[in-house]
Amino acid sequence: NGEYTWTAGNGLTYANHSTNVVAVDVTAEVDYTIMNTAQCDSAERHLSLVLHPDYNLTLSQTICERDEYAFFDTVLTTTGTYTRSALSSTGADSTATITLQVNPAPLAYIYYNNRNVTTVDNFCDAADMALEARSNITANYLWEDSSAAANRVVNPHESNTYTVVATNPNTGCTSLPATLTVTTVPVADLTISGDSVICAGQSATLTVADANNLDVTYR
Repeated sequence: NGEYTWTAGNGLTYANHSTNVVAVDVTAEVDYTIMNTAQCDSAERHLSLVLHPDYNLTLSQTICERDEYAFFDTVLTTTGTYTRSALSSTGADSTATITLQVNPAPLAYIYYNNRNVTTVDNFCDAADMALEARSNITANYLWEDSSAAANRVVNPHESNTYTVVATNPNTGCTSLPATLTVTTVPVADLTISGDSVICAGQSATLTVADANNLDVTYR
């Protein structure tokens, strides 16, 4: 029983430790002399100890907005420097520091007739509709049909939804999808019937009919 003074072969001395294990920053195997300082008979003993080093880990990581980075038991989502203290597998005090950079995600928009739109109603069924993808940065685009050009022409029928995602070509970060919903109205399918041949001075009666039975106005 008693307290001990540890004297390492490298000249370092650690006093008043009541156990036979001392955590020191020595990374090699060192011989120690243990001397009892409890006013009792003392004896020098030589021990050969393997002293495990502390670990100081420095990391850097880049993620995109809305992504997460798991740092030990903490989920990181914002730019900053974070430090965590822990014990290594050998029981040595250790620290890990990470510098996290969160790159912003771009924004995506769908333009029709030079307006940013999310819905278009009463569009003529199957007519040409010219759409344009835009972003707040110079971006790459991907539509729901896997086309990649910023401009496309669609022919909506009844109800259709179009989406596009913008990607920053430098960081790889992607936007939330921009969505456009288009509802259409049917187009009249007209036929004209009546006498196609008459004599000079005669009159003919022509009948106009809509195959879709729409309420239309004739002009």
